[in-house]
Amino acid sequence: MDTEKIKNILKMVFDPKKIIAIPMNIVDKTIISTIDIVSVIIYAPVWLWRHKSLRNILLWVSIASLLIFEFFGLSVLFGLVSQVAQFAFAAIFMIAQFAFLFFFLSNTKNIETMPGDKGLVSFDGDYFGNEYLVKSIKEWVSLMSRDGKEKLDKLGAKPINGILLVGPPGTGKTLLAQCLATSTESAFIGMSGTDFQAMFIGVGPMKVMRTKSKAQKKADQVGSCIVFIDEIDAIGGSRGGVEGEKNQPQGGAAGGLFGGGGLGVLSKLLTVMDETKELTLRRQIVNKMRGWYGYEPVTQGQVLWMGATNRPTALDSALTRPGRIDKKIRVDPPDRESRKKIIKGYLNKINHDDSVDVDRLADDLQGVTPAQISSSIERSAARYTINDGRNKISMDDIENAFQEDIVGLANPITNFDPRQKEQVAVHEAGHAIASHILFPKKRITTISIIRRGSGVLGYMRDVEQEEIYAKPLEELAAMIQVLWAGHIATDLILGKPWTGASRDIEMIQGLMVGLAFHGQFASQIPLNPREPFASADIKCAADEYMLRAQAGTRKLLEDNKAMLITIRDALLEKDEIHSKEIYEILERKTDNE
Repeated sequence: MDTEKIKNILKMVFDPKKIIAIPMNIVDKTIISTIDIVSVIIYAPVWLWRHKSLRNILLWVSIASLLIFEFFGLSVLFGLVSQVAQFAFAAIFMIAQFAFLFFFLSNTKNIETMPGDKGLVSFDGDYFGNEYLVKSIKEWVSLMSRDGKEKLDKLGAKPINGILLVGPPGTGKTLLAQCLATSTESAFIGMSGTDFQAMFIGVGPMKVMRTKSKAQKKADQVGSCIVFIDEIDAIGGSRGGVEGEKNQPQGGAAGGLFGGGGLGVLSKLLTVMDETKELTLRRQIVNKMRGWYGYEPVTQGQVLWMGATNRPTALDSALTRPGRIDKKIRVDPPDRESRKKIIKGYLNKINHDDSVDVDRLADDLQGVTPAQISSSIERSAARYTINDGRNKISMDDIENAFQEDIVGLANPITNFDPRQKEQVAVHEAGHAIASHILFPKKRITTISIIRRGSGVLGYMRDVEQEEIYAKPLEELAAMIQVLWAGHIATDLILGKPWTGASRDIEMIQGLMVGLAFHGQFASQIPLNPREPFASADIKCAADEYMLRAQAGTRKLLEDNKAMLITIRDALLEKDEIHSKEIYEILERKTDNE
């Protein structure tokens, strides 16, 4: 009987219109499952021939059985077989228990999605800004599809194996990976590096193997799969004896145990990333049988490994070498234009009134990550709205939410002593005046004398209106004056110096050290990094520099004393003022002038 007749008979048997009302998808699954089972049976002799030890054991067992049957008879043979079977059953039962235990322990809690699943995140409605970054990474990942692989095959090229996303927490690395999977119609498996860690030796590598097997099955099904490992430095750290940044040895004799490699997890990860991608003999058998019944052949899908870390120098060089996770992409906090798009994107998801000023928020949130923006707009701001009995989120709600998320939850001091409260107000007003005059391009977003969760009694927050990547040394000198301004303003208005400037003084000391290492004092660079002011010339020049900075700060505040008092009074009245109110004070003529 030829192949065409077999196909017609099977289609007739499984045709729901003629015989039974079985949905065709069930028929297809049944035939495909049967093909898989038959392929295993056909492939078994080949597999056995390739495993020489097992093949020899079966051969000698067969020879021994024939000899026993020939010389001792069938009853003796059955008796021996019965005893061996009992022993084998006991051994298999014990092995099965351990196998089940390790199988259970090797389970990992993954985020798994497939193309077409409900609730998938996408670049259209969930990821905003960073257009150039998204465009660049899409170009890489799009080559993972079957069409992309065909184009690469025509060129004789290969797809990339891994991408490393580097950036501080909250910049959207995980969201970027999930959106990439959606846009390229790839399967997605997401997990943390700590998910591979286990208390028993061998379980970690088993988790890696199961993840690879699961990813490959999904890739074969839909064409490609992205495996995303957040905090990859938890398993990908440098092992003992491996040189890291600046050629310094990482770890020690127990580096593989207590370092990132941990009990063979990293080694196994490197192994599965290098596994062959050639078509196996069993896959060829399956494809041949699928072709008989009119099904498309199964092609091996591409698995892309993506990692995320904020400590790229801690990773083992074997993990980031070319051919593995070698494409490094920096994901930084958004610039102004991206912040504006992120803010608009999240505002479109909530009910807000017309008071919300997107441009002002984009200016005030320089350096803030997308995760902070999302949390403040979508979560924290709603609490203020609901508690106030309104049904739309306002600008004040969002500003208060950002202060809460950035600085900490407000915890005002009950019965704050008026004299101490005035000292805090004068201190923060001094910072604001100095920042406004010395850094006219900076934007002051908030001045507050409300105690917050971070422990500060008050603060002044100013941000750059432009993205700054380098600055002249003279700006460090101006920063020193801004830091001195709080302490000197207290002495100027209250008539005596107060405590409360210890954090400012620590920052001043750090800036002075930075200036010393840039040769700002006595045109010399300190040779001892631990003692930057060991040279008498450098120390003398630094002392004079500090005295000039203090004198310049005092004169600046004396010249703007009326404005200083106005801001102090506003803080004593409202406890906290934001950018709009601040600049109304700074830009108008006060009655005291």
